[in-house]
Amino acid sequence: MHTHSCGRTRLLLRTLLLILIGGMLSSTALAQRSINEADRITRHGNVHPLARAEFDRGSADLTLPMENMILLLSPRASAKAELDTLLADLQNPKSSNFHQFLTPQEFGLRFGPTDQDVADAANWLKGFGFRIEEIGNGKLWINFSGNVQQVERAFQTNIRQYEVNGETHHANATDPSIPRALSGLVQGVVSLHDFPLHHDSNVAQLPVNVTNADGSHNLAPGDFAIIYNLTPLYNAGIDGTGQTIAIVGRTDIVLGDVQFFRSTFGLPAKDPVFIHNGNAPGDLKGNEELEADLDVEWSGAVAKNAIIDFVISRSTRTTDGVSLSAQYIVNNNVAPVMSTSFGLCEQSLGATGNAFWNNLWTQAAAQGITAFVSTGDTGAAGCDANNAAVGTIRAVNGLASTPNNVAVGGTEFNEGAGIFWAAGNNADLSSALGPIGHRWRRQHHLRQARLSVRPRRARGRVPRHSRRITDRSRP
Repeated sequence: MHTHSCGRTRLLLRTLLLILIGGMLSSTALAQRSINEADRITRHGNVHPLARAEFDRGSADLTLPMENMILLLSPRASAKAELDTLLADLQNPKSSNFHQFLTPQEFGLRFGPTDQDVADAANWLKGFGFRIEEIGNGKLWINFSGNVQQVERAFQTNIRQYEVNGETHHANATDPSIPRALSGLVQGVVSLHDFPLHHDSNVAQLPVNVTNADGSHNLAPGDFAIIYNLTPLYNAGIDGTGQTIAIVGRTDIVLGDVQFFRSTFGLPAKDPVFIHNGNAPGDLKGNEELEADLDVEWSGAVAKNAIIDFVISRSTRTTDGVSLSAQYIVNNNVAPVMSTSFGLCEQSLGATGNAFWNNLWTQAAAQGITAFVSTGDTGAAGCDANNAAVGTIRAVNGLASTPNNVAVGGTEFNEGAGIFWAAGNNADLSSALGPIGHRWRRQHHLRQARLSVRPRRARGRVPRHSRRITDRSRP
């Protein structure tokens, strides 16, 4: 009896000791950081290429509001291998994790920093007077607002005014810095400037008469269905019914334009859902409205019975509305499919900007969101505008170059002397007779992304340290 009692006592003491040690380790892990503002590191590679001396027009007003900045946090270092394995398993039919997608909150618990880490970063921002707007459910970012003076003090950089092509912009002139104590947690600020992302559309709205006098043809939704042989899918009931597609936007549009588009081309009456993330930006008109119209209308033209959620965020002096809308869609699990028709080359996005899109699309993949991103019409000159006559450097769209998004190019019809169009239009204004051959529009149809790693599941003779994305893609 005595021996048995001693054994139980030793077991009890061992258990209590483990609990005590575990508690001590937990307390240490959750202890608030001691931050020395004088001991800092610089986050290099975060000055926009257009923030140059020849465009400099002086310091920005210290009271100028800087809203919805994004402080990017690092995933938990110990979880990287687990995350890579999960992303592969989610797409492996033989895995028990096949399609067992996470919620944003589950992602944060498994892969995000600890609650205390997030609190440390938020409290550091509050110490400089910033207002915390939102903390991501996945724990990978904190949105915050303040003014120029607070930004300059917190990140020890200089916000200046720049005049480029007749437009005034605000941007940081030097790379920001953060306290060394936060270096393993905080990757930096995604953007401290208002140079916008490019919209990737290089086409115009269709006129009502889609067969032109010179014999050329514009594309109606019915033509798309004929050329890409969608009719068998439609007949099988695969037409978007029961599905939701989220569109990334930064301008309001006129609902009547979408309704007119759908009625003109014989599509079912189905209004898009407008979701405003914060204050409405209003209708920005011009190419901004055109891009948004095309994105909303054509997503609904192909998936003609899908719900189209158009997420709209106002751009600020520091953060593009595109970034805020994409962030909202992933953070709230808005839809299983999302489309982003904007871009900026990796070099212009900056180090933290590229990390933001990589983190965002990684979280999206873990949640089962397929993120389609256009590669743009600039070929291998991703740093240049669509209408630029000459490219400056070889570059790709950084939004499309991560391992966990789908990079989407386009095609050009190779009609030659063939007969592919009827003499007149059908009731839905289509006139295509059948599939049309395609050709590469540009000589170099594969462009190498410099800053992304090829995912484990990708195959082919592509270096492990890079990923190639399509310039123009075949159907």
